[in-house]
Amino acid sequence: MGGVVTQPLLSIPRLLADWKAQDARTEQAVTNYEKAVQTAFQEAEAAIVSLDSDRKRVVLLTDGEARAHRAYDAGRLGYARGLTDLDTPPPG
Repeated sequence: MGGVVTQPLLSIPRLLADWKAQDARTEQAVTNYEKAVQTAFQEAEAAIVSLDSDRKRVVLLTDGEARAHRAYDAGRLGYARGLTDLDTPPPG
């Protein structure tokens, strides 16, 4: 046991530096997490707005399809009953 201890067992400056570095890493992780959550909320809001717009568009297209189908059926019925011929322009 004749060894000489030349290095202190506790290096306060090193421990403080490690603690500050860990604190900085924790702060960076929190900042990154908050940014990820904000991005997720923005993407979700954009998706909801897009979905609402798409639903309105589907309603309009469905209505247009129904109108076109009724017009087609009316034209076929008129032709079948001899009220119109192929040269008669559609009403308009």
